[in-house]
Amino acid sequence: MRLQSTKLEHTQQLFQDSNKIHVHVCCPSRETENLFKHYELTLPRGKFLSLRLECMPHFDVVNTVAMLSSLQAKANPVPHCWFFPLTFAVELLFQTPMEHVIESYARCWMPPTQELEHKSGIHTQYGYILTDVVFCCSLEHVFVPICEPPETWYMLLLDVKRPSVYALDVCISMESVPRRERNMRLIMAVIGNIFKLEPNLPNFKHVSPYPNSWGRMEYPMSIPSRLGADESGIWCIWWMSHNGRFSPAILGNLGDEATLRMKTAIRIVASDYSELKALVDLKAETVWRSLPFLP
Repeated sequence: MRLQSTKLEHTQQLFQDSNKIHVHVCCPSRETENLFKHYELTLPRGKFLSLRLECMPHFDVVNTVAMLSSLQAKANPVPHCWFFPLTFAVELLFQTPMEHVIESYARCWMPPTQELEHKSGIHTQYGYILTDVVFCCSLEHVFVPICEPPETWYMLLLDVKRPSVYALDVCISMESVPRRERNMRLIMAVIGNIFKLEPNLPNFKHVSPYPNSWGRMEYPMSIPSRLGADESGIWCIWWMSHNGRFSPAILGNLGDEATLRMKTAIRIVASDYSELKALVDLKAETVWRSLPFLP
């Protein structure tokens, strides 16, 4: 009984902390105040206000979600997913030299996806010695958000284990499909060259490292396809918010959009990767205590 009470109190505290941060983020004044900082990346309050309903999330907000998802994947014992920022697709479509792409994205966005596993060994006077060591390669999914001018987002999702190519697009038209598929094929051609590099190649012992050879693009039926462009950005955020888990049921069920927008702002501001987290928590507490409904 005491354990249940403790869990309830913890849940209530988390809920209250989230409300404090949300109230602080949504303050209409001081739009230039930075609420998130990770090395050189900063997000002022004005960009968080783009998460209000009927607003298109700012490019930097979508990119930050991709970055946090990538950092979370790297923190796992074995990373299973790669998440890229918008700039990755832009540079590939503008045919940026491969050397620059590798230099810019390999360390931060393409963590090694191999772990060592031993099958057998022997005990000797010098200790336990492995006699059979193999690499277990675990890359499963690659998420590449793409934004078509002026502001229509869609997602290229590669399922490495299956292997399959998914086009996640909530704003489809007769004209957009061939154009966007052409762009995704260009991106996949470069990704295939990245897959072929030595650190990544063990993932492809039983399948071609070139996604363009995996067959036709699939459009999951669970995802709506006739929404407005202004809704496409928040869907890209949704697809990158599940720690790489892939399921048509998850990808097509955005749920309450207002809640997702609020949770996205809280996820970024309250992230342990933010150098401003402690300061924002302090300011949020101060703002919360100044509200008239509190004693």
